[in-house]
Amino acid sequence: MTKIKIVAVGSLSPKFKSLDEEYAKQVGHFCSLSLSELKEFSEEKNIEVKKEKETKLILDALMPNSKVILLSLKGKQIDSIAFSKLIEMNTNQSFTFIIGGSDGVCEEHFESAQKLSFSQMTFPHQLFRIMLIEQIYRAFMILNNSKYHK
Repeated sequence: MTKIKIVAVGSLSPKFKSLDEEYAKQVGHFCSLSLSELKEFSEEKNIEVKKEKETKLILDALMPNSKVILLSLKGKQIDSIAFSKLIEMNTNQSFTFIIGGSDGVCEEHFESAQKLSFSQMTFPHQLFRIMLIEQIYRAFMILNNSKYHK
């Protein structure tokens, strides 16, 4: 069974958490899904120090031997079909999706990671978490020829 871990800096408010849990339940029918919510160092004034601290927590949370996908503005944009093929090509393997903090991550630590971007637009982190899990769900729906994806 495919294992997917979402590593995200920051936590969800209750209004987003219920939607996240709803999608997580649905995704759970197709894969083993886990989430690591990491501390955001919002009190840190030095952005580079903040990014280093958060990046260290991210690196510590990675699943061993997993395909690491960093969600970044510098990443490649793909559509939902291509995203589903990415998951299909790695069936029965492990994925770790990384959502960095509000100032990003120290990308030099993720040279070997695949980098994806959902858009050149900026989204609130909480909303983006929902967008990611929805796209994971959509990918499985596409792979199972469901009418969910039109």
